[in-house]
Amino acid sequence: MPLIVPLSPYKDATERNLLALAESLGIECVQEPLKQIFASSSGNESAPANSCLVLNPQQLKRTLGDSILSHDTAARLCSQFRFLMICNLSLDPYCDQLVKILSGGLLRSVEMARTNRPYEVPAGDDGVCGPFSGLAFGTAGAGDFVLQADPQRPLPALTSITSIDGRPHMARMRRGNAELFFLAASEIADIHAPASIKQPVGEFFSTLIEPAMLLRYMFPEQFWHQKEHYAALIVDDPPLWPDYGYLNYERLVGLMDQHGFHTCTAFIPHNYRRSAAETAKLFSRRRDRLSLCFHGNDHTGAEFGEHNPAKLNQILKSAISRMDQHRAGTSLDCDRVMVFPQGIFSREAMAALRRNNFLAAINTEDHPAGATDHIELGDLLQPAVLKYGFPLFLRKPVERINPEDIAFNLFFSKPIFIGAHHDSFKQVETLEGLVERINSLCPAIRWSSPATAINGSYVTRRSAAGVREIRTYSNEGSLENQSECAVRFSLDLTGGLPLEQQRLLLNGQCDLNSIVEPGDSRISLSLAPGKRCSFDVSHDDPATTSRELHIGAAIASFCRRRLSEFRDNYLSKSPGMLLTAKTLQRRMQGLLNP
Repeated sequence: MPLIVPLSPYKDATERNLLALAESLGIECVQEPLKQIFASSSGNESAPANSCLVLNPQQLKRTLGDSILSHDTAARLCSQFRFLMICNLSLDPYCDQLVKILSGGLLRSVEMARTNRPYEVPAGDDGVCGPFSGLAFGTAGAGDFVLQADPQRPLPALTSITSIDGRPHMARMRRGNAELFFLAASEIADIHAPASIKQPVGEFFSTLIEPAMLLRYMFPEQFWHQKEHYAALIVDDPPLWPDYGYLNYERLVGLMDQHGFHTCTAFIPHNYRRSAAETAKLFSRRRDRLSLCFHGNDHTGAEFGEHNPAKLNQILKSAISRMDQHRAGTSLDCDRVMVFPQGIFSREAMAALRRNNFLAAINTEDHPAGATDHIELGDLLQPAVLKYGFPLFLRKPVERINPEDIAFNLFFSKPIFIGAHHDSFKQVETLEGLVERINSLCPAIRWSSPATAINGSYVTRRSAAGVREIRTYSNEGSLENQSECAVRFSLDLTGGLPLEQQRLLLNGQCDLNSIVEPGDSRISLSLAPGKRCSFDVSHDDPATTSRELHIGAAIASFCRRRLSEFRDNYLSKSPGMLLTAKTLQRRMQGLLNP
């Protein structure tokens, strides 16, 4: 079942961008000459079953001249194709006439949308809109239009999927054997355009998300998707003390039990000898609600902005050694997930994490410090960013997550990682409201440790050949055949097959020759009904002895931590004193790091 995009000698960004978007989402695409498509619609040839034909009025006009589609041709197209997708609509008499003919007169014209009005997604159409159903957000732009219906015709067959100012922006109807979708936007977004996690979702809703909605609806098996959705609250910095700033762990557990969420403490390994016994016991008793991950090592300024691989390796070895000692004293595991202090990291830091067998990194910044090659829009459509050689999962702070951000992550199978600090508990109502919104948009969401979420964040699709393709975003996980017959799996591991000094274990055994397709970079295997296969890619890194910091660096690290703790526990409740303390901290850093 392909997406058929007409091939024309006239270059058009709409077709190029739609093809790139569809292929990135897993959709099988075919290009055929436009005149050949129309010729076959008048003969005995038929399109592949359940295929979708894309119609671009501007391309039709350039290819066919001013002659518009006849009513008979429109009727034949609606009997030949399962879906018709009419996009790149604009203010043009030719476009008006085409919309009128294809809709059988239900639609009369395309008109300019009122700008600065929000996109409205009516509740109840979960099949197309998914988690966006019922939301209103963003503002319409200059490239957004609305559809004008014929006021003399009843419209029981026309459904408004999205609207602007109460008027249809994306609509569907049934005619003959086909479902027709009209997308009243003047372009399809380029997935290779620069992007940022800080961009509001509304900026690319009509040009990216709405086309993706249609593709998912029409090709549900081909669309990369995830069966489970994950979420976690990640609180940076606090040691395992009963109280830290506005955070009290006992009250937090009560809050989590009340609202059903999970909290991971991004723990600074520098504090490995300072955990309170009663708090460690609380973590041990409530592993269902509490977990630990790495937050740097000493949490010094730009600690992972370092470019020297040897120094980065030493920092990580020290952090791992400290958390091993912490586990020995508290029986608490620390997940091999790194949350970068201050959000700063380098490409070399990502490589060092991979060498030291971390699962992934989680960050509020989406590109290395000082980098000029920022992420692309297409990078945001995957569970994690992979362009830096190691999985980078993105998160937003509690106060910056909107309902459309939640819907975006759910739609594209991205875990919802929430960033927080102790002061996020000063007015806990904001956090409570966010958790309730997430649970409301996805009642089946699985709140878990970040490691569990990362290991579960693989996406799957069924290829045209019937193979179940898996794309992973972690170095370990498992597959299970839950069907009643044998299934062929094709596993695409993060970063490709193991490199030199790496090993791949499948069910505890290493045997690449029997599972790698010749000339391919994917792992192919067949699982019988009910069988499970685990995988684990690890790195055999040469042993490196963790060395203590130079005395000056050790003093700087000690002073930074104590000043930060004094700020969080005492000065955060007095704005004037907090400002004075920050000034003093900057001066101390200048003295210790001339």
